[in-house]
Amino acid sequence: MGECLVKTLAQTQQQPRGGDAPRLPPPAPPWGELYHLQRTLDILQRLLLEHGLRINPKKTTSICSTDDPGRFHIDGEWVTPQSGDAALTVLGSPVSFQGGPPQLAAEMGTRARKAWGKNEALLTAKTKLKQRLQLHNIYLCARVHSGRLKHGQYRTRSCAQPTYNNCSTCAVWWGGARAPGEAWADWNKRTLRVARVHLYKHKVERWSTYILRMIWGVWGHVARAQDVTFEMLMWRGMEWWWQQQALPDTIGARHASRFNSSLDTERHIAAIAGARWGEVARDRLAWEALEERFVEAHDPPWCSGKQAQLQNLAQTRQAKAIKEWRQARRAGNRLLN
Repeated sequence: MGECLVKTLAQTQQQPRGGDAPRLPPPAPPWGELYHLQRTLDILQRLLLEHGLRINPKKTTSICSTDDPGRFHIDGEWVTPQSGDAALTVLGSPVSFQGGPPQLAAEMGTRARKAWGKNEALLTAKTKLKQRLQLHNIYLCARVHSGRLKHGQYRTRSCAQPTYNNCSTCAVWWGGARAPGEAWADWNKRTLRVARVHLYKHKVERWSTYILRMIWGVWGHVARAQDVTFEMLMWRGMEWWWQQQALPDTIGARHASRFNSSLDTERHIAAIAGARWGEVARDRLAWEALEERFVEAHDPPWCSGKQAQLQNLAQTRQAKAIKEWRQARRAGNRLLN
């Protein structure tokens, strides 16, 4: 497969790679992109056929951000790409133009339920809670987040969702079943709070913390390797973008309006280690010393334990707002009279 891909790219990619600060190329017409991709597929199919291999059109999935993506001819059949909000599974993780964190959170929830069902007998055995929590991280954590490192952290969803999955799967060990007449929302809130208490009491690392530590470690490892992966990360990296932003709008490059900076992992890393984070990562001790700052900056905080008080304060604020509105309405009526 590797040799066929290399030969295919050698025949289709004739343009040289960009320099240190290349100008943005003009947008190519859609028919040109479609023709180029179809030609690439034809060459790849011909090379694979020499080894007795074929591309299965029924298992071929593609996504496109345009309304009229066209069709691709694969092994005698026509394949139509899906819309931009559809998910394309790459190395075990959903990738799409418009889905983003919600699809990633759904994938993590699905993995958690499958892993729990496969190891339910072991995880629900009558053993000490500390041992079950350790097994819980061993059997579920690695499986659920095996593809999480390929995405940027997004505090409101991609880091909060693993913590919710962590607590919800542990909540079946305590808290009991729903009481007669108890609403599902109240039962879910009660068991999750008890789960967070036990996780904090036994000093078990939350899944969101595990994800952030792994992201920091992997990026440091890539920077120290100094291979083509690091070159891809640094090409048009944060240092280059900050240089472009310092230029006038008519000269410097700008992100598209739909760009979401919260999904840019390098932006978060550069905020902690600086734009030249690759040079900092070469010193293992210095890189490990910055890990805690990275985790504290993006890990959802522990609950304060004052939810009931906060709810009472919210009711007080609401009552105060209603009272002020009524006073303003009476004052307005007096002026009209």
